[in-house]
Amino acid sequence: MISKYLAAKFLGPLTEKLGYSINIINEKGIIVASSDKNRIDTFHEAAYLLIKDKQDIAKIYSEDQSLLGVKPGVNLPIHYNKDVIGVVGVTGDPDEVQAVAYAIKTSLETMIEYEYYKDSIFLRQSKKNIFINLLLYEKADETRTLMDMAKRLSYSSSLYRAPIIIAAKGGITSEDFLLLMKKSKRHSSQDISSITIDRNILVFKTIKVRNSDIFGDFRRQTEAYIEELMSTLKTACASVSCKSYAGNFEKNLEQYHRTYEQANWCLENVSCSDGGVTFFMDYVETYLFSRIPSIELANIFSCSQKLLVKSDKDSNLLSTIKVVYDSGMNLQKAAAVLGVHRNTIYQRVKRLEDMLGLNPIEDETAIKFLYYLTRSYPADGK
Repeated sequence: MISKYLAAKFLGPLTEKLGYSINIINEKGIIVASSDKNRIDTFHEAAYLLIKDKQDIAKIYSEDQSLLGVKPGVNLPIHYNKDVIGVVGVTGDPDEVQAVAYAIKTSLETMIEYEYYKDSIFLRQSKKNIFINLLLYEKADETRTLMDMAKRLSYSSSLYRAPIIIAAKGGITSEDFLLLMKKSKRHSSQDISSITIDRNILVFKTIKVRNSDIFGDFRRQTEAYIEELMSTLKTACASVSCKSYAGNFEKNLEQYHRTYEQANWCLENVSCSDGGVTFFMDYVETYLFSRIPSIELANIFSCSQKLLVKSDKDSNLLSTIKVVYDSGMNLQKAAAVLGVHRNTIYQRVKRLEDMLGLNPIEDETAIKFLYYLTRSYPADGK
């Protein structure tokens, strides 16, 4: 159907430039736009019959009193998706205006196709935005709506997907990034992508899950996706840098918001190298520890802290062991962080071992205990 707005938008500048009297008629034979304002909303019988009888052209050489609302000229059908949605008429001698009528018809059809395309994209984008909001902030009573919208957007609900938040910097907009990502060879139509409120890119990437090496497959597929994406981005913008954060994969759409929270937690709490991927699965223990209220930790370890601090003449054993753990048990790296010699670190660790009767670097029980203890120990040692 041709709207009055679209017809008027097309006809406005055209009438002034061509100097012809032009009518645009809808599928019911009503003139919705015209060079002659008095003819708008009147019935054009010749156009109506052209549509009804499926004619390719209707030429009127003289005013036919038997046809209502008709003047001499040429009338041509307007097509969209092979359907006739209206008629364009040009008033005048049919032999003189026929070529002009065909040119107007072609231009109008092109405009209609473009406008409908924009509308369909906007409509899909609006639906997708609603769908994304439901995915990220799903409520129990919206489950049916979530599933219905996934179906309307042609997203399968039987696939495994993992959320990946990609934070990009350097000479590229989020919109351009998203367009490039969709052109990536490893990006499929089943990957659900959007721009977050923080202007990062979020994609629920489809993951092929087998019965063996599940987590290895997940890691390799995710890393390959990011690697290929980085190659595409670097070609388009050499200065761009990206850091990616992946939550665990999930099949149930209703649980996607939980996996998104995992990826978002990684973004806020875990460091990542340029072009690399940080996986939530590698930091589950740290995540769980972060969920425990600090006062609860203080209550659990307060007595042990006091005993160790009381026995520690230098009052720096706990802060030292915390740096050692954060340095991946690398004494040389821990020494560099603290600005002391490696032997100083070794002596402190040895003193702690003597106090505990357990090796804080090698004994699993001591490692776990001291790890949690140091997380509850204030940074300033007070």
